[in-house]
Amino acid sequence: MPQNADDGQGWLATHEAGSGPFAMAHYSANQEIQLKRYVDYWAFDKEQPEAVVLRMQEDRSGSRDELLAGDIDLTVGLSGADAEQVRKNGHFKLMRLPVPRETYGWMNMKGGITADPKVREAIQLAYDHKGHLTSALGGEGQIADSILPEEIACRADAGKPQQDLGRAKALIREAGAGGKTVTISYQPTVDESNVAGTVLQDSLKKIGLKAELQAVTFPQCSERISKQSTMPDIALAWDFASYPEAGPQLNREYNSAFAGSTNYTWYSDRQVDRCLKEGNTAPTASKARAAFTQAQNKILADHALVHIAYPAITVLSDGRVKNIPFSPTQQDFKVGFLRMAE
Repeated sequence: MPQNADDGQGWLATHEAGSGPFAMAHYSANQEIQLKRYVDYWAFDKEQPEAVVLRMQEDRSGSRDELLAGDIDLTVGLSGADAEQVRKNGHFKLMRLPVPRETYGWMNMKGGITADPKVREAIQLAYDHKGHLTSALGGEGQIADSILPEEIACRADAGKPQQDLGRAKALIREAGAGGKTVTISYQPTVDESNVAGTVLQDSLKKIGLKAELQAVTFPQCSERISKQSTMPDIALAWDFASYPEAGPQLNREYNSAFAGSTNYTWYSDRQVDRCLKEGNTAPTASKARAAFTQAQNKILADHALVHIAYPAITVLSDGRVKNIPFSPTQQDFKVGFLRMAE
């Protein structure tokens, strides 16, 4: 391969290499994608729309207004207030999709103030989960009770987290960390992350810690996490399950071999590495379940992260959309499942 080859990334920036029921007809960066039905698709379905236009709309209230005006047929991710306004119209269907995604506060296990397990536990106890659900999600979702998303097999139940500022303050005193600064990276273009940064900052202030918020894009977040020299103390981010089972996600997030890449906390534990290997190669489902449960319990005991919330995706559609598509392995919804009424 040529020395400066980009593995096709330049071409893929404006083209697609998929194999599904639609092909890309036109792409305008950060604006819209136009798809056309692929007539030679192996599972061709005439009820699928002949064309689909996916618009990238950062202004969620703009999406609400376009839907009400009849300019679009379906929109996702409206705030709770906007969704309720559209629903009251009576001409639209509303569905809240549970998605295999979870909101996390990844804590740096190897350096900085969060290398101390007492500080990590204090941060977990300080976080205002109820405030996150109300202000960051507008009530659309659930407080997380596991380090894995909903509907994933072999989830270890961690229970609903309870804020305990008294215990958190005591742990900060024991760690000698009072008055120190915690660096927090967040993504201001993501509504939930933007609010979560403020919620976390306020929570830390209540237990005697200062917070330095660092606004980043997702690529910048990944780049900072890749090196200990730039890793923040806490990185607020989503992650999701590509498969509806525990093994693949646990392996990429907590296997020490992936520290700094998909192991966002730089977690490293021989027992957990062994359990992950045993679970991924287990001859029976029961043995895999036992290994993955043991791994999760150890990660929870180490206070590696703040497991925050399960966001729900609010989908609103008009009468032309026959069904609202849901897939357990999609972050939002699966376009290939769209069906239109005649």
